Amino acid sequence: MSRRHLFIINPIAGKSDASADLHARIEALRGWCDDELTVAATQRPMHAAELVKQAAAEGGALTVYACGGDGTLNEVVNGAAGLANVTLTHVPVGTGNDFLKVFGDETERFRDLPQLLKGEVLPVDLYQANGRYGINIGSVGFDSRVGAEVHRFKRWPLVGSKAAYNLSVMYNIFKGMGMNAEVTVDGQRFEGPFTMVNACNGRYYGGGFYAMPDAQPNDGYLDFLLVKRISRLAVARFIGKYARGEYKQLGDIATHLRGKKLDIVSEKPFPINIDGEMLHGRCVSFGVTAARVGFVVPQGVCWHNDEGQRENDQNKEQTGEA
Repeated sequence: MSRRHLFIINPIAGKSDASADLHARIEALRGWCDDELTVAATQRPMHAAELVKQAAAEGGALTVYACGGDGTLNEVVNGAAGLANVTLTHVPVGTGNDFLKVFGDETERFRDLPQLLKGEVLPVDLYQANGRYGINIGSVGFDSRVGAEVHRFKRWPLVGSKAAYNLSVMYNIFKGMGMNAEVTVDGQRFEGPFTMVNACNGRYYGGGFYAMPDAQPNDGYLDFLLVKRISRLAVARFIGKYARGEYKQLGDIATHLRGKKLDIVSEKPFPINIDGEMLHGRCVSFGVTAARVGFVVPQGVCWHNDEGQRENDQNKEQTGEA
């Protein structure tokens, strides 16, 4: 069956514009691929979602390649969600490329376009938050505040991305580590203050923070992490363990729950992180959706499993070995 391939390039993703290199690599595919190959560049926020919907409306099987970072992937996801004729994948040319880290050492293979054209399709869950789809991690609290404030410091002269991030961290530590909110997970209620609350379909975010080692992007659930307010003096210890995926060593500060839906309500508006994209509001619902997407991976690639090995744990529970 004939398939169309749409390469969506974000020219401002990453440290430099990779458009010329990508165009050359895509042109090289035409010598041995008989399928239709189309290239488009994004020009504004959510343009990638528009391009996906326009191409899908033409009918027939379509694979979309998000050539950029996690933001570009998120826009493609928002265009493809619910469309049965569309599969998608990620060509990582951004700065974070965090969702792909769930594939471990195989991440680099996603840069190889011929491997992706010959790839396999894995079903991947999506979550939705206030009308926007996500594929990786959503959050509110300290981490989303840091992400929302980074752009303020990037506008300062001679301040690069890393320095802007560090300045945003210090600024938000000074503002305080607590957010008063009411959190409900599948009917179970918790009251703040919280340092952060995360809804994880993927495992990494923020340029490599290993937020949730237990997350499995195709199990039909989200992994929620509720972190109680911590003191300013405890920030360094907390961030170190959290970044390494050691949230279980934080004791009763961190509560891990698996479920379908998480609701957050606060009296004051707060930034809402959805795969690195920001919304604002006084409430948000993170819920796994019935809609999945087909995610194209190089042949033989599967989810990378670490210490928890959730699939093994589930198998043991089913066989009575646990």
